[in-house]
Amino acid sequence: MRKTQNKLFDRLAGIYDEKTASGLNKKLARDDNIFLNHSGIVLSPRDISRVKGGGLGEDGELDLIHKLEKNLVSFGMKYLGSSSSKKRVLDAGSGAGGSAILINRKLGYRIDGYTISKKQVLFANHAAKEYGVSDEVKFHCGNILDLAHVRNNIFDTIWACESTEHIPAMDLGPMFSEFSRVTKPSARMVVIAWTSRSGLHKDGERIKYAIDKHYITDIHSKNDYTRAAMTAGWQLKRAIDLTKKSLPYWEFRHKSRNATSSEKYFIKGYKNNSLSYTLFVFDKIPAEH
Repeated sequence: MRKTQNKLFDRLAGIYDEKTASGLNKKLARDDNIFLNHSGIVLSPRDISRVKGGGLGEDGELDLIHKLEKNLVSFGMKYLGSSSSKKRVLDAGSGAGGSAILINRKLGYRIDGYTISKKQVLFANHAAKEYGVSDEVKFHCGNILDLAHVRNNIFDTIWACESTEHIPAMDLGPMFSEFSRVTKPSARMVVIAWTSRSGLHKDGERIKYAIDKHYITDIHSKNDYTRAAMTAGWQLKRAIDLTKKSLPYWEFRHKSRNATSSEKYFIKGYKNNSLSYTLFVFDKIPAEH
């Protein structure tokens, strides 16, 4: 890896180590150890009424935020395929394991999660053991740009939820190539990501800069994803806009007792269309013989 890459990912690892020890995400996982590092979405009229309603205490606010974040996993896993105890999944940028545990409990997949944070790995493996799924769901310390110790063609599916934003633009292609290497010929890939309209919207660059600075990301455009994936052998099947489903989550977080100051950027970006939230479904392009 380049020296600049090493510095970037070392810094990110330190930040996620800290987030695993304290902060909003830790509070949200306080009761169930389902630790998530991503946004939430509303899925039902009840979700919307609860978000718009008031009178919740701090615990009630945290419970609702946590519920909306778990909604995202419930929605996204519908695109992973049918349940199977034989299917192997790579959770690329698994964080502290919440998504993988939820997916395993619903669909039965065997999942290997990779994160650069050692504390996330420790938390995630402990949670998997607590849920009785540690034989099926395992977490490792590693960088999704370099999975050299992972054999070729072993995964049926890739799940990457709000992790690819941390990958520099120049490395998006190599990342998808690595995903192609470790997956079987008929693989499916689901990527959920913030997507920028920088260069297409007058406010796009400013919103992208603010979020990138706050989260140490390099938010990519929808075209960046589809082009890089196609070059690496992945065909786009669907691109689902989750922006309207996610906006109420950020609005609720913004007025909660545990706002983190980033909420205002997502609210403005989602409202003025300079930022979007996208679920991509890719299928691996069959190799020509």
